Formats: sequence, structure tokens, C-alpha cells
Amino acid sequence: MYAYMKRYLCLALLGVFLLQGQAQQQWVNNYLQPTKDFQPWTFWYWMYGCVTDEGVRTDLKAMKQAGIAGAYLMPIKDVSDGAQYNGQARQLSDNWWKRMDTVFRVADSLQLDLGIHISDGFALAGGPWITPEESMQKVVYADTVISGGKRKISLQVPAHLQGYYEDIAVFAYPATGYDNRKPTSSVAFPFSSSSP
Repeated sequence: MYAYMKRYLCLALLGVFLLQGQAQQQWVNNYLQPTKDFQPWTFWYWMYGCVTDEGVRTDLKAMKQAGIAGAYLMPIKDVSDGAQYNGQARQLSDNWWKRMDTVFRVADSLQLDLGIHISDGFALAGGPWITPEESMQKVVYADTVISGGKRKISLQVPAHLQGYYEDIAVFAYPATGYDNRKPTSSVAFPFSSSSP
């Protein structure tokens, strides 16, 4: 009986090892020759309406050659925000829809998948009907340092856009050992550095 069980246990272990080896080989094969399910996607930004049919074809072919399976298209920044770039495809205009037609035809011919991102408020999700109060928000701050005791003060209003500002919170705490040095540089959108 013991030898009989030992034989079945050995066969079972052999089967497990063979299956494990096949699974490992499949993993290696998927890594070396990934199917579309395992290939990466990328973000594809269209800024300032600067997009042409030639540019669409060139970008999509380059994605395909790089092994990218698909792209999330994000049209951001209006043509008026980058007038110096002379963009001609303002979001949702006839020219933009023509470029979109090219996108889908070329992507289909290359077997690339596409998603269109609603973007983040300054392109498709925004518009003149969106008031500053309803738009994307940015948390800003200002600090005020005072010396001792109770007193009535006016707090500085932080930098804000289009006349809209709303307090979230005010914090007061003792600032022992206060350091009044400012950072040597800071970055503000759209990527303009302030001087120290």
C-alpha cells in the first residue's frame, strides 16, 4: 500500500513540475512576444490645435513600430492659448473632426486601439459656460507671520485666477524658530520659473 501511494505521489509531483515548466515557458513567450493584451498604451497629447493628417499618420505609425497597442488621445490647450504655434484644429471644430476621422481610419488600419480622454478642464471638459467656481480648482496658500498676542489682522489673499478665490481653511500655530528665507526657485503652471 505504501509503495502504491509513493508511486502516485511521485507521478503527481512530476505532473506539477511539468505544468509549472509549461506555465513558466508561456510567461517567457508572452514577455518576448507579447500579445496585444500585454502591450503598453501611451498618452497622446494634441496641444494648441497643432495637428495635421500627416502628423497623425506619422505618430500612429511610430506607435505601432514601437510596440504600443493603443493611445489615450488628449486634446489640451486651445488654439488661442498658443497662438504663436498657429494651430488650426480647435477642439470640436470641423477641422478637428476631420483630424479625428483620420485618426480612426489610420488606427484601424494599424490595428491600434484608441481612447479619448475628456482632458482636465482646459480643453473638452471646459468652455465659456463653465464659471471659475465650477471649473478645476487649484489649492493655493499664503503665510503671514506676526509677533505675539491677540490682535485683529487682515490675511493676504493668495494668487488666484479670474477673480475667484475661496478659503478652505486658516491655520494658526506658534512658529518657533521661524525661518523667513524663501525657496531659491519655484515652478508655477505653465512651467515658468520665478527668480530666487
